[in-house]
Amino acid sequence: MSKGVFSGFKRGNLSQKSGLVALLKNRLNSQYELIYIDKEGKKIFKNEKEILQFLFENRNNQRSVPKEIDNGDIEAIK
Repeated sequence: MSKGVFSGFKRGNLSQKSGLVALLKNRLNSQYELIYIDKEGKKIFKNEKEILQFLFENRNNQRSVPKEIDNGDIEAIK
C-alpha cells in the first residue's frame, strides 16, 4: 500500500463493504496472501486480483485512519 502500514481510505462507493486489507505471510513456507475481510472475518473479495483492482480504483481517495491507530496505539490497533 502506498502509504505503508495502517493506511486507510474512505470508500468512494458507499455500496462497498467496510473491511480490512492485509498482506499475510505464512511462516512455514514464506508465501504471501493478500486478503480483504469484513468485521466478521469473511472474505469480501475472493481473489487477489479483485483486491488489487479495488486498491487501484481507490488509490486517490483521501487517507482516513483514526489518529490513535496512525500513532501506533496498540489497543486501538487490536
